[in-house]
This record gives sequence, C-alpha cells and structure tokens, in this order.
Amino acid sequence: LTASSGTGKSTRAQSWMNANGAVMLSGDRPIIKTDSDGIFACGAPWDGKEQIFVNDFAPLAAICDIRRGNINRVRELSVNQARRVLMQQCFIPMWDTVAATCVMATVVKLIKEIPVYRTVCGPDEKSARVIKEIIFSQKNISGVEKDMKIKDGFVLKSVAGENIVMP
Repeated sequence: LTASSGTGKSTRAQSWMNANGAVMLSGDRPIIKTDSDGIFACGAPWDGKEQIFVNDFAPLAAICDIRRGNINRVRELSVNQARRVLMQQCFIPMWDTVAATCVMATVVKLIKEIPVYRTVCGPDEKSARVIKEIIFSQKNISGVEKDMKIKDGFVLKSVAGENIVMP
C-alpha cells in the first residue's frame, strides 16, 4: 500500500491483516528487492509510528495507491501515473548518482513487471476483502484513466467526506 501521509495506510493495512490474513513487513517504506527469482517486498530496519520491523520478505504481487472513498473501486494506472506514484515514495540519494540510478532502474522494472493500481475504498474489513477479490480475480478493474486537472479559478475541497471542485 502506498499513499500520501494521512490517507489511512495504517488503518487499511490493519483491515487487510484482520480480513485477509495479511502480514505487515514494514510500518513505513519497505525495501524492494529484485533478482532472478522475482520482485520482493522486504521488512526494513527502520520504521514510522507503528514500530514494525520484520526481518522477512514476500513476493510483491501488486502496488496499491490508496484513496479514501465510500465505494470500492480499482483502476490500473498508466506507466506515467505509476512512475509519479512510486517516485514520490522512494528514497533517492541524489548525492550518489550510482545509487540514484539504481533506484530509478528499480522503479522502471517495477512498473514493467508489477501492476500498479489506484484503489478507492473504505477503511473497514469488508472493503479490504472486496479490494483483495477484485485484484486477485482480475475482474472489475477499470482501465487506465487520465488524471483529472482542475481549471484555474477552482479548488478541490473535502466537504462531509466527499471531494468537491468549487470556485
């Protein structure tokens, strides 16, 4: 799971653990390992507020950019959308050009080999079960859509839990 700070990643991760038997490897950014055996998410020796440090790894099946919503919906992200999502979550040591190049090469490999989805869902266990079923069955996944752009003079506001564009 990936998302902006405050979106509810921890809440949704807990729902996935309760509803689907998922195991959390890292409470913050996991380490992504690529080798001839595949692509893996690995626990990291650092963490955010959850203090979860698991010395283990698991095959990476998908990356979900989560958004809050009252419906359960999954859509595929385009290559450019996936790149933007992943680059925002990567640690890129810009002072080390070799390491920065390796990070960027890993992002390109991820996008080619692992599906990146935008999921809109609630924080509850029912939503976790529905989203898992959609992703693993590959049914009801919407195709790539353009990101919305807001015209000048309008702003996006959250009103009563709904996103509304207004002047």
